[in-house]
Order: sequence, then structure tokens, then C-alpha cells
Amino acid sequence: MGYFLANEGELPQKLRRERAAIPTNDIVVISLFSLLIANTIELTEIAIIGSAGFLLIFAVVNMAALKLASEISASRVIVTVALLFSSAALVVLLLHTWSSNPMAIGVFFCFIGSSILFELLYGRLVRGHFFRRAYDS
Repeated sequence: MGYFLANEGELPQKLRRERAAIPTNDIVVISLFSLLIANTIELTEIAIIGSAGFLLIFAVVNMAALKLASEISASRVIVTVALLFSSAALVVLLLHTWSSNPMAIGVFFCFIGSSILFELLYGRLVRGHFFRRAYDS
């Protein structure tokens, strides 16, 4: 995945390098991150990050689909229902997790925050834009 994002200019170009048609730099970086996460975060928290992250992405995709409904010929009713249910599922998951493992909520929001921070810094310093929106400077 990192290899393809690097090809699009969304990640550092060092992740594009290949040896024998294998993106070795990408594999090494992802392996190191995986080892770091697996050895520092509890399994329950990793599961919450995955589940909540999926629901968050699903809700954001539905929000975008609702905004672009006429352009993509989507049913506003179906997209709205999907947005409401995915958002409700995320809220229920976070509330349940808060009652059973509040630390997992903190870890989830730290991951969200670090993702946004990376995008802001890498976008500004390397690409010169944030989500394809140029900076005013």
C-alpha cells in the first residue's frame, strides 16, 4: 500500500524503491511500524483502533458520497442511511469501549491525531498542499 501511495506522491519517494520488483523499503517500514505497535499496545486496543478506524473511514466515505450524490448518481436516501448507521456504530463502539477500556479510546484518538499531524506536516513541507488544497503563503 505504501508503495502505491508513494507512486502517487502521497508518501515519501523512498518507499517507491524496488529490488527485484519487490518494494523492499515499504515492506521494511511497515514491518517496523507493525512490530512497534504489536509490542507497545495491548491487543484489545489494536482491535479498537482497527474497528473504530474502519467505521470512521466508512462514515467519511458516506459523507463524501452524500456531498457528491448527484455527480455519482447515488441515492441520497441510501447514502444518508449508511452515514447514520456507520456513525451510530462508531459512537456505540466508542461509548462501550470507554466504559470497559478508556485507554483504548486515548490510543485511538492519538492515532487519529498523529495521522492528521503527519498529513499536515508532510503535506506542507513536501507536497506543498493539504488534501490537494494549496496553502496560502
